[in-house]
Amino acid sequence: MFPVTRNWAFAPITIDGSDSAGLFCWDGSFASYLLSIDALDLALQNFIQIVKGRTSAGFVPSLHAGTFKSRDRSNPPVSAKILLEIVQKWGVQKTRWVVELLFEDLFTWNSWWWTRRREAPAGLLSWGSDPYPYAPDGTPSATQGKGGGAASLESGLDNGPVMEGISFNETGLYLQDEYDAGITGLFLMDCKAQIELAKLVNRSDAVATLETRFDFVNKAMLALLWNDTAKYFQNKRSKDLTPVERMAPTHFYPLLAGPAKGPSEAQAIATIKAHLTNNSRFAVWPSGTAPTKHPVPPAAARPLIQWMNNKNGTHALCCQLACNFVQRNGGTKVRYEGMALSTLDGYAAATDKLVELLVYRCGDSATHSHMHTRVGNDWPAPFGDVTIAPREWTPSAKEGGPCTTQGNVSMWAFTSSTAASDLIELKLYFRKSTSNTTNADHMATTVEPMPSSGYVQIASLGWVYPPPGDARASSRYGLPSISKDDPAYIDQNYWHGRTWSPMIQIVYWALREYDSAEAKGARLGLVEQSRALLLKEWRGYSNSIGNASDAGGSYSGSGRYVYENFGADTGEGYGYSSEAQPMYSWGALAGFIGMQEEGFY
Repeated sequence: MFPVTRNWAFAPITIDGSDSAGLFCWDGSFASYLLSIDALDLALQNFIQIVKGRTSAGFVPSLHAGTFKSRDRSNPPVSAKILLEIVQKWGVQKTRWVVELLFEDLFTWNSWWWTRRREAPAGLLSWGSDPYPYAPDGTPSATQGKGGGAASLESGLDNGPVMEGISFNETGLYLQDEYDAGITGLFLMDCKAQIELAKLVNRSDAVATLETRFDFVNKAMLALLWNDTAKYFQNKRSKDLTPVERMAPTHFYPLLAGPAKGPSEAQAIATIKAHLTNNSRFAVWPSGTAPTKHPVPPAAARPLIQWMNNKNGTHALCCQLACNFVQRNGGTKVRYEGMALSTLDGYAAATDKLVELLVYRCGDSATHSHMHTRVGNDWPAPFGDVTIAPREWTPSAKEGGPCTTQGNVSMWAFTSSTAASDLIELKLYFRKSTSNTTNADHMATTVEPMPSSGYVQIASLGWVYPPPGDARASSRYGLPSISKDDPAYIDQNYWHGRTWSPMIQIVYWALREYDSAEAKGARLGLVEQSRALLLKEWRGYSNSIGNASDAGGSYSGSGRYVYENFGADTGEGYGYSSEAQPMYSWGALAGFIGMQEEGFY
């Protein structure tokens, strides 16, 4: 078996010897998919364990561990699709037996989705969490289910922003009160895969039932969820069909239905161009080569994050991972200002066009030499007036001086706007202290402050790349878990903006259904970006100035790790803002789609 890796137990070790290793439904199914490239026996052994964990209610649970099962919820139904992929790779002769063994379980699971996860009144699908008072491990409190939070867990996107604020169980069906494009597309994919599996084992009765279910859901999806103005399949509130404006990769899942009966080639092209290959949204390259109109910044470029201290309102601009570790203790992210070089390692261009920007401490904080220095295992909370400026900077009192530096490099900026494409100017502003409630503050920013804020420009610091989500900001990596223009993207906290390989795999499947140049180009672009994403941590990278394993005790940068999720702008696994297990099977899907594309699967 290939259980999920965590540093906590999923279930207590019981007297009969059952251990606490957890088998998650879609995590484990993807593990079998990866294994099946050259280890069919191991793949099927694990896959059988996943599917045979089916509950008495008829669904494969989100989690089963020892004697415990998550009896209120399932997980995204990718298993039938994966089994069909395995059959097509290895042939019927080697795999028919496992289809015969598992088909009834998979068909029963599909029937459960049909009966328990269709929201009224239109009958499209939604995520849910059921009461289970009569299960062997049921409790009286379970009669109310587990609410919208557990419905999010069923989706697999534990803190996914798209479902935030959606009501739960207003219809009495224990569902999120919306029609969800993601599970709708996944259900259609499941029906299509099971139709092929049913034919393989001569289940004509199941074929007819599955085709009826597909046609009903597909027709409702095309009629109700497609927004021809917005150019994508939107989630809609079931009460009044009000659209949910936020967008995740799950909104490409309706394309899994394919153009024969599902979304047309024209609809696929429209949503690919408007959102998938849009730098402001999901930033997938439109072809298998990096864009030339807006070139991708060098691998050494990192986001510039503007932080504001929660207590005194001062600002700090962070490029280095170490700086972000400091500022997260008592600071709030304001915005992305741009991207800049965090190191010159691997930077091949001429360096005479660069200006080195150092960390300075001004006013009272000039005496605190440990501002960005790690003390033991702790990072000190941010305080005082901290800024960046060139070496040998000596500001006057009017400019907020005196300021001191220990020579710590924050970033490198360009000396002119012509040094590279699409550069924007980074300026330094100063606000003097005017009362007990207004602290002196230097702010390095690419956005001019409002005149009423009291900030006055005192210097130009150079030129940097545009920020993530800017129309000019081509991304080295594509398909974050929420669109780049969403307020949650900057969080980079788990499903709030990080990049996840299972989403990459599912969107790749969806694009593979279509033949247009736009679909093929986006598919090839996603392959190239995802390969780079996987190899960033696998090959390792420099930690010479606090970017990696010495920052916060992470594994990042040391090489030979396959992460659970990745920073959408940096490709880094562990970071200051999110959990990411350093060895997680489905992380490898980011490279696996390239093997599929090249015909190795």
